[in-house]
Parts: sequence; C-alpha cells; structure tokens
Amino acid sequence: MPPRLATKRNLTRIAVIASVVLWYCACSPKPPSAAVPVEVSVVTVTPHPVTFPEDYVAQTEADPSIERHLKEQLLSMNDMLLRAARK
Repeated sequence: MPPRLATKRNLTRIAVIASVVLWYCACSPKPPSAAVPVEVSVVTVTPHPVTFPEDYVAQTEADPSIERHLKEQLLSMNDMLLRAARK
C-alpha cells in the first residue's frame, strides 16, 4: 500500500508545528528598533511663466511592403471610382 501524504495524523502534526512556530515568532521579546534619521533635501518652488514650443520636428518611416500595399489599395479605389463615373 503506497504511503499517503495527506493523512489526518500528518495534517495534525503540521498544524501543531505551524502554531508553535507562529506563537514563538509573535511572543519572542524583541528590542524596539531605534528610528534612524533620514537625510532629506528641500527645494523651494516658485511659479514663473514658461514658454512651450508649438513646433515639433519629427521624421516618420514606413516599411516598404506597407507602402506598396497602400499604393495598391489607392490604385484599386481610383479604378473603382473611374468605372463608377463612366456608368
């Protein structure tokens, strides 16, 4: 018969050990830790007008396959419009 890990006896042992460990950790006397002073810096902030540039310099680039696909779509749409205008 294979050994069973989760027997009632094993679960009881685990519960007793866990409660003893928790009780020991919670009730053991520990000296209070002294607060360590923290180094801080102070900055004085004053409001003043700020200029905000409205022009953005940027460059975009697309994958050549996407450009080709878009050109094909535009050409087919143009053909459709020309056919519709002829009718």
